[in-house]
Amino acid sequence: MNNDLEALARAIQQAHGCKATHAASTPVHETFQGATVWRGTVETFTVKHPAARHCFAWSIPDPKTNDPEHVTVLAVPPVDTPKKAVQAYLVAKAKGSA
Repeated sequence: MNNDLEALARAIQQAHGCKATHAASTPVHETFQGATVWRGTVETFTVKHPAARHCFAWSIPDPKTNDPEHVTVLAVPPVDTPKKAVQAYLVAKAKGSA
């Protein structure tokens, strides 16, 4: 699924209460026991937030409607790279908190 940068910036504003400026796009391929569990592009945004200077964001299809669902993860240690943002999201999702 392609990322809509404007929609992701709005999602960051809504979720974290800060403006977001696109800084970079990074391809990420996450595997577990040799199988792909996530592959896509993570967008890095510069933000003015008390806890972080960056936010990672990407879109995934909603499993029920196939409409885009926007994921936003603030760059707060230990999450300091796009790959770690995806890993944190996948762990939270597995625990039912994402």
